[in-house]
Amino acid sequence: MEGRRLWIIAFREETYYDWADIQYDLNRKSAQEYGFRSLLELIADDRNIMLAHRKIKANKGSKTPGTDGMNVMDFKNKIMEEYLIETKLNLLDYKSDLVRRKEIPKPNGGVRPLGISCYEDKIIEEAIKQVIEPILEAKFHPDSYGFRPGRKPQDAIVMCQTLMRAGYIYACEFDIKKCFDNIRHRLIRKKLWACGIRDTRILTIISKRLRCPVYDPKTKVISQSNTGTVQGGELSPLLANVILNDLDWWVARQWEKFDFGMKSESEYKTHSSWQNTMNYNLRKTNLKAGRIVRFADDFVIFCKTKKEATGWYFAVKDWMKDNLKLEISEEKSAVVNLTKDSMIFLGFELKANKKGKVCVCGHKIQGTEGSRKYTKTSVSPKNTSKIVNNICHKIKQIVKNTDIKKKIGLLMLLNVCILGYHNYWNIASEGSTDFYRIHKRLKFQWWKLRKQADSKTYVSQTFHKLYDDYEKSAFSILGVTIYPIWGCRHKTISPKRRDYSYYDENCNLSQLVKSQLKIMCRNYIPQRSVEYNDNRLSRYSMQEGKDGVTGKFLLASEAHCHHIQMVSKGGTDKFDNLVIVSDTTHKWIHMKEPDVKNLNQRSLEKLNKFREKCGREPLNNRQKIEKQEN
Repeated sequence: MEGRRLWIIAFREETYYDWADIQYDLNRKSAQEYGFRSLLELIADDRNIMLAHRKIKANKGSKTPGTDGMNVMDFKNKIMEEYLIETKLNLLDYKSDLVRRKEIPKPNGGVRPLGISCYEDKIIEEAIKQVIEPILEAKFHPDSYGFRPGRKPQDAIVMCQTLMRAGYIYACEFDIKKCFDNIRHRLIRKKLWACGIRDTRILTIISKRLRCPVYDPKTKVISQSNTGTVQGGELSPLLANVILNDLDWWVARQWEKFDFGMKSESEYKTHSSWQNTMNYNLRKTNLKAGRIVRFADDFVIFCKTKKEATGWYFAVKDWMKDNLKLEISEEKSAVVNLTKDSMIFLGFELKANKKGKVCVCGHKIQGTEGSRKYTKTSVSPKNTSKIVNNICHKIKQIVKNTDIKKKIGLLMLLNVCILGYHNYWNIASEGSTDFYRIHKRLKFQWWKLRKQADSKTYVSQTFHKLYDDYEKSAFSILGVTIYPIWGCRHKTISPKRRDYSYYDENCNLSQLVKSQLKIMCRNYIPQRSVEYNDNRLSRYSMQEGKDGVTGKFLLASEAHCHHIQMVSKGGTDKFDNLVIVSDTTHKWIHMKEPDVKNLNQRSLEKLNKFREKCGREPLNNRQKIEKQEN
């Protein structure tokens, strides 16, 4: 099941509801400075609403109830037609519900206020985001990486490493004081209009959402503010990027020269000679050189000299206060010489070291000093302690637990945790060493876990693909192969292209499957639940349109979604309980004595599994049937 889930996530979810082409068109028009004045019709589209539901239900917070006490479970079983009509009516006459405040403690002792919205508000926010995000993406600077589709923290770290190797050894670290709480609503509307969002109906809904009343369960007080966005909301990170996008372009304009005969910044962003432009401006001008790398409200400006770095520090501080009405935290902001001190950014500890000239065999030549640099990246000390504490806690739970089902779940959770840490920090040059040290700190707990190992080690296919070098030291508990903590292997990735666009990417699905998915999403099954219609598309995509028994390709008109466990016997519309089959196969599953002479042995075994779930007797082997007839 683990492999299947990863396989499904590999595809773009927009493809399931034929929304990827619409987003590409919006992104392309936005790059051409197009003004969008009729977006509400797109947002209220059935496909967009269902896509929003699909994305929200996958979030962990979807099961957390809002102030109305409802969560995703209350909406999954609704009839499709009713659900779509209700959402459209909410959009046309939008009134924001109360947002429940929840305080999350920070590591430094402070508190981060989060807002838990009602499920209906989450759906509307996501539906708006799916339409306006492609428009805004065309306006964003390429050195911004936080909460953007197709970009991740590792891309920001790789860009930092690239700049440090190029000689940018001074870094100005910045942290904005309560960024999400102090953003001006009027400024957000102004920036959205400038970016091409000209539909006043959408701007009104966003304004209402920004001014939504917040309920504090501790004080039992309802408050409302003209500043800030709801942290934890679907639109909050996108709106923060809209505000801080001006900072990205202001830094770039200080020394990058737009002199290639281009009409706008958006046209310049996609130009192939971006890197050549940087070098050209450094040679021809005396302006201060600085490269910004930003992830949400945390950003770093890299410079080549201390004088330039100090100038950038004070210039950015004043510009933020004058133009965005935001203040820089002096405690968390500083100028760092990366050859002497290290810098913490996104959980990574970064440092630049000089590297001398090397001969062909790779050994350093004594008495020589080269101008090249190499970067040393590792897991920060705070995150190392967090990893140790988290894994230690999970191992203790596994050792104490005696319930087999719960123990298997905890073992799989431990594997997910270890793999997640490896996937995040595997780009660090010292990642392998750091995780070996983490394993040494957990040596006693790991020994306790290993004492419960099975007598015979079972090595899963996933383990073989991910950790094939560590099979000798592998062990399994209750049939679950435990991933090695020390198995973090360094991974090299290239920096993002300057002209990269998430909406230009093609889905891995074949054109035939995509065309049939379009038909299926437009012709949903009436009087069926929202969950059933959504998971029906997922199943068809995962099976690549093939019959779950015979393996033959099925057109949308031929595909039937079968409940493995019958609804009358307690079966649900969950993904795991559905399979795509043809009408003929569906009859074979329910009939007492179907004619299945032409089925091969493998298909017959699959058919028998489905028949057993429906209370039908399994069919005999094809060869036995032929003998009986003769």
